[in-house]
Amino acid sequence: MKTPNGKISVVLAIYNVAPYLRQCLNSIVNQTYRNLEIICVDDGSTDESGAICDEYAAQDARVHVIHQKNQGEPFARNAGLDTISGDYVYFADGDDWLELDMLETLHDMMDEDHGVQITQCSYSFDYPDHCQPAVNHLPVPETPLGMRDFLYYIYRRDEYRGVASYLWSKLFLADYFDGKRASFRFLTSVNVGHDVLLAAQLYLLSDKTHYTARSLYHYRQQDSSAMHSMDRRLKCLGSPIAYEKVIQLFEANGISDDVLNYVKRFYVYHCAVLLEYARKVGDIEKIVILKEKIQPYTEIYQKTNTDHPERYIWLMNLLNGA
Repeated sequence: MKTPNGKISVVLAIYNVAPYLRQCLNSIVNQTYRNLEIICVDDGSTDESGAICDEYAAQDARVHVIHQKNQGEPFARNAGLDTISGDYVYFADGDDWLELDMLETLHDMMDEDHGVQITQCSYSFDYPDHCQPAVNHLPVPETPLGMRDFLYYIYRRDEYRGVASYLWSKLFLADYFDGKRASFRFLTSVNVGHDVLLAAQLYLLSDKTHYTARSLYHYRQQDSSAMHSMDRRLKCLGSPIAYEKVIQLFEANGISDDVLNYVKRFYVYHCAVLLEYARKVGDIEKIVILKEKIQPYTEIYQKTNTDHPERYIWLMNLLNGA
C-alpha cells in the first residue's frame, strides 16, 4: 500500500523564470492531488520570480517561499529539502509545467508494501510552437519492476526516449531525504550534473519502480541561454564529474555492464560536447583534460553506438583535432 493521502513535498528551485513561473505554479496548485506542500526556493532572482512566489503564497497556504542569495540550483534544492515535512518528495523546474493529474497518478502507483519506492512517467518536449511527446521505440514494462532491472531502460536513451534520469519525472519517498532511511542532498561542488548523481544514489537504495508511458510533464525547450550555459558547463565540467561519480558508484555496487556501458556512453558524450565547445573557444587546458577523460572509453563508445557509426566518427574527429 501507499501512505493514504500522504503529503507530497514539491521542491521548486527558482531563478529568473518569471515569464514561465505562473504557468508552472498554476499547474502545481491546481493538481487533482491536493495534499501538497509547495516549497519555492527563490535563489536570488533579479526578475519578478520572487514576487510571483510571494503572490502565490499569499493566496494558497500550501505554498511556502524561501528567499536566499544566488548560490545555484543544488543549493536551492537542498534548502528546500531541509524544510520538507511530507511523505513523498517531488522536484520540478520553474520554467516547466505538469499535467493536472501528474502527482495523483504517481502517488497512486506507489506500493511501499511491495517495494515500489519510486514512481515515474514519460514527458513531452515543449517548443515555442509545438509539443512533442518523448516516444519509446521499444516497449517498456508498465508494471512494478526491480529498480536495478529498470536501469537498463533509463540509460538506453536511443530506444527508450520516454524513460530518463530526470528527477522531475519521478516521485520519491521522503525517507530518502529526511533521515529515516537516508539524508541525501545534492552535490554542491558542481552546478551542472548534480541531479545525475543523486538520481543514481536513489536508484541503488530502491527495491522497485513503477513506470507509466503517459507524458505527464512538459519540459520547456529554450535556446536563448545556450551560449552562457556552455560557458558555465565548460568552466565547471559538472556533467563529466557527476558521471564519473555515477560510474564509480555503479561499479562499487555491482551494476552489470549492460547498464554500466551505457552510463559510460553518456559520460563520453557529455565530455565530447564540451570538447567540441572547448575547441571552438580555444580553451587549450580544457581540451587536454577532456581528451584524457574520453580516451579510456572510446571502445565502449563505439560498441554502444553500432547503429550510429557517425557518432564514433564525430568523436574520433574531435579527439584527433579534425
